[in-house]
Amino acid sequence: MNSSKLLFAVATILGACGLGDAEPGQDSQEVDEEVGEAAEALTAGEPLALRGPVRLQAGSLLGVLATTASRWVIYQDGLKVYATQPVPDAPRILLAEATVPSVETLVDGDTVMLWPDQAAFSPTVPGRFVVWRPRMTPRVLGTRVVVPTSTAFPPGVAASPDGRHVLFLDNVDAAGARGEVVLESLERPQRMVVASGVDTDYASGTCPPSLGFRAQVAGDRHAQPLAAYCQAGATGATLSTVQGGAPRVLASGLAAPQTVQSRAGLVTALTSSLQPISISRSGATQVLDADPAYLLIPTERGEVLSYSVDAASGSTVLKRLQPGATGASRVVGPLSAVSFAASHLPIGGHSYYTDDMLAPRERGMMIWGNDPVSGSLDLQLVDPRGRSSTTTLGPAATCGPAFEPFSRDGRHALLYCLNAAAGSYSLLTASHDTPAQVISSGATAFQHFGLAGSEILYADNVTATATGVAFDLKLADLQAPAAQTTLIAGAATNFVLTADRRHVVYSREDDPQSAGLYLARVR
Repeated sequence: MNSSKLLFAVATILGACGLGDAEPGQDSQEVDEEVGEAAEALTAGEPLALRGPVRLQAGSLLGVLATTASRWVIYQDGLKVYATQPVPDAPRILLAEATVPSVETLVDGDTVMLWPDQAAFSPTVPGRFVVWRPRMTPRVLGTRVVVPTSTAFPPGVAASPDGRHVLFLDNVDAAGARGEVVLESLERPQRMVVASGVDTDYASGTCPPSLGFRAQVAGDRHAQPLAAYCQAGATGATLSTVQGGAPRVLASGLAAPQTVQSRAGLVTALTSSLQPISISRSGATQVLDADPAYLLIPTERGEVLSYSVDAASGSTVLKRLQPGATGASRVVGPLSAVSFAASHLPIGGHSYYTDDMLAPRERGMMIWGNDPVSGSLDLQLVDPRGRSSTTTLGPAATCGPAFEPFSRDGRHALLYCLNAAAGSYSLLTASHDTPAQVISSGATAFQHFGLAGSEILYADNVTATATGVAFDLKLADLQAPAAQTTLIAGAATNFVLTADRRHVVYSREDDPQSAGLYLARVR
């Protein structure tokens, strides 16, 4: 099965338009205030699981796309994208008129970013870029904007932590090969071109741009915009920012494609010779290690995880580097050849493929590699504090991570493997204490979320329908035996968690009388 079709399974969305819609020109504050008290009562009162699922919006083939930090639900009805709050029959705000079903949608906090002319997980094409926040009229920021749709690429868009600015790729040529990095204010008509002639060719992947913000804390009002990119003909990458109201180059001669990472105010990168460095807000650089590295991951603790080659042994190791200090505080290795999902895209309001397979609270990493002797695919779970375990998945295994790679407690890795006999994929889990084992009972839809601790919500028993697919929405505790699962809903076509991970919003279409968007409590 094709995961791009399963993930947002809306083939031809036809649903009816509801009453009480707020059009793009209407002040959404009125709608927000109208349903605010009801939404508060619904989500903070009696657990919804005691009353069963609540239908939010009626209609055939409604496709839920995302949820925001303040409980707004983003969904598509026909070729219209709406925002509504989790209250039955609440007013809805029209965000965009789309030209494709299941539009590409990213949410960061309360900043909703839409590409109405680009279907989710389809080839990247220049088109309109719409941004919306509560109490703000939807704005078209550009008509020649691209964003990567494959999770193998670094992010091509970023919203500032305070929601005041968006950094994106605009004015891209018809071939999708060259464009501009633009910083735009969402509060006033103010735009700045950070860099021109930027390589935006996501088809080849030789040097796709990576955009983000250096933030000290969540909601940082002084977060520094960062754009790592290559220009036409350049052999190395450049890292630029905006200072004093003007673009400024922070570093050049970086590895291409870029490996710039930012967390807790710490920014790391690799030079063209693979030298690991940190870069200050003013552009001062510090060499972090003498050994070349493949990948650097700054952590919330102010350390840097370095996947590198140890000069003394020649083996690949994972190091914990301390900026400002010399030497590695911890070394784990030797490790297999690296294979990470290196993007950090806030799809649906949640960060899937998070931080290069780094588990919550930095408990571990997931590393993929082929054994040089047997050729089998190995899954290595590495705890930066010194523990490592390997699960051999088999010589012909086709496996990989999707959505969130770890449970919320960081103890269980999650991956999908091809069942060649059935022609479908299964959901597996593995930990330091247990080898990989199958969780799903049938075909999966490449979609799961961690709830709390070791609990996850996932799609199981996928079946084809006349309009796409449907599946069972299940809850499982990875600490319990695999057979202990709870059915949350049947015939779901897509689902997204709310920001607090206590409720799920899902679509169903098995019965015309009950079709629509639903909200259910899951913890």
